[in-house]
Amino acid sequence: MYDRDLALDELKLVQDLIYRQETYAHSVFKSAFIVVVGLMLAFLSERFQIEKWMFLVLSVVILLSFCYAQLIYRESFIQLIKRSLELQGYLRGDQESIPKGPLIYEAAHHLTPSKEGLFDAIKNPRFWFPNTLLLFMILSSLIVKSF
Repeated sequence: MYDRDLALDELKLVQDLIYRQETYAHSVFKSAFIVVVGLMLAFLSERFQIEKWMFLVLSVVILLSFCYAQLIYRESFIQLIKRSLELQGYLRGDQESIPKGPLIYEAAHHLTPSKEGLFDAIKNPRFWFPNTLLLFMILSSLIVKSF
């Protein structure tokens, strides 16, 4: 039998980690936004001479790199949510015991996104919408520079 006090303490830690992972994922997007907007300003500026193809390649590589970092944080986020649901079910009395525990490290430590995490990100507008908007801004800069 898993100790209820230990389960409650683990739940508090897991929920704190969920908040942190989500905050990290958003800060990665903010960093991507700042870098790409800076590159766009340099591209549209008269002072810097950046070729269109070089701007496009740099912007897309930067965006994809930051998307990958966001996926890593989201993978941990997903695993922590699953652990939180297990703990909540146990504390509500829906299940007899939690398999093993505490499992904070196992839930939070992911260095590569899984296929499940990738598909979750594709379905989740909180991930794809801001990144698609940033890609649209990159393409818009190319169109503006063409005229």
